[in-house]
Amino acid sequence: MILQPSYAIILAGGQGSRLLPLTNERAKPAVPFGGMYRIIDFVLNNLKNSRYEKIAIASQFMPDSLHDHLDNFWRYQNWDLRTYPAMKDPNRRSTEFTGTADAVYHTLQRISRKHNLRFDITDMQDHGFAENTLIFGGDHIYVMDVMQKEVFHNEKSADLTISAIPVRIEEAAGQFGVLVVDKTGRVQAFEEKPLKPTEMPGRPGYCLASMGNYVFRTQPLLEALVQDNEDPNSTSDFGKDVIPKMLNEGKAIFAYDFSTNIVRGTTDDERGYWQDVGTLRAFYDANMALLQKRPPLNIFNRKWQLVTLNQYSQPARHHDSTISMDALICNGAHIIASQVRTTIVSPGATLEEGCTVEESYLMGGDTIIGEGSKIRRAVIDKHVVLLPGTEIGYDEKIDKERGFTVEDGITFVPRRYVMK
Repeated sequence: MILQPSYAIILAGGQGSRLLPLTNERAKPAVPFGGMYRIIDFVLNNLKNSRYEKIAIASQFMPDSLHDHLDNFWRYQNWDLRTYPAMKDPNRRSTEFTGTADAVYHTLQRISRKHNLRFDITDMQDHGFAENTLIFGGDHIYVMDVMQKEVFHNEKSADLTISAIPVRIEEAAGQFGVLVVDKTGRVQAFEEKPLKPTEMPGRPGYCLASMGNYVFRTQPLLEALVQDNEDPNSTSDFGKDVIPKMLNEGKAIFAYDFSTNIVRGTTDDERGYWQDVGTLRAFYDANMALLQKRPPLNIFNRKWQLVTLNQYSQPARHHDSTISMDALICNGAHIIASQVRTTIVSPGATLEEGCTVEESYLMGGDTIIGEGSKIRRAVIDKHVVLLPGTEIGYDEKIDKERGFTVEDGITFVPRRYVMK
């Protein structure tokens, strides 16, 4: 089936307050991940590898780091990528998007260069809109062949298709939207972050969680967004307002089983991997999982390459050092006579002589770990300078007195921390 190219909108304005201090100076999608990447790189690579060419990114919270990343790399890819930050609208007082649906509504308005969206399918095609519009969050870690999902959407003649994945009930409670579906996969109910999610039939202890990415038929999407924008009682959120209203109207909404998505070069064990990394512990665990012998996410898959900005052209250098097999040492890293175990060392990080670093993630960006320092179970952000002999991760009280965040025994050192 040959599909008309669809527009993909990425929602990248989230503050990510549960990831503080990593989001002190950047939006969640701009947080570094896996040594080389930013979180938003995963959805962008999914769209690029799936051969989508029209991308709009709606940004809001502290967008400078995100925009720099996009401007320095992603705009040079062979596609039409445009950024639409929240801005003053003459028809409202706020300069911020009030919700996910509001972000898409105003982004589509600016894409179409109109002040309202009341036009039929012929007009939409004249203004560059295809039959379908794709909406993705910019803050999840996963690989997906997006075209397979759109084919499923068209075969079902759906108005809306929601990617879904089984999640343990205790993990989903209060955190994820939950779908209730019939035997055909048609959605019967949508529960927005319920405290007691509905259990999946035949799978005790699990519910069907929304992954927060959608394929809409453009016509009903625009109709729903216009209605939502005119509703003074709406919070302008897809999960709370738009999707429940579409269900009540009898729209054809289907769940897309993400575990059926086949990405080139992946194994059966890797299929269905998806992480929200919405908490500090989840973020740390997802990074450490990359160091496993058979990681759940294969960032070295040459048939589905994950590309990103490469700011350091120099190779990694380690002199007279001991580095365990379960480590990622990125280009531009400099390690001098140190021991590194179960750790990610990002581009531009320097470990001076005699350091010991284990079970940690050093985000690089000219971070300097002073000689003889000992780091254990820590995430150290960019542009950090530690004095010689510093110990982090050994005494929680001292770490907190320095202003570090400690959660579940993991210490997080904020960006631009310079020890004096």
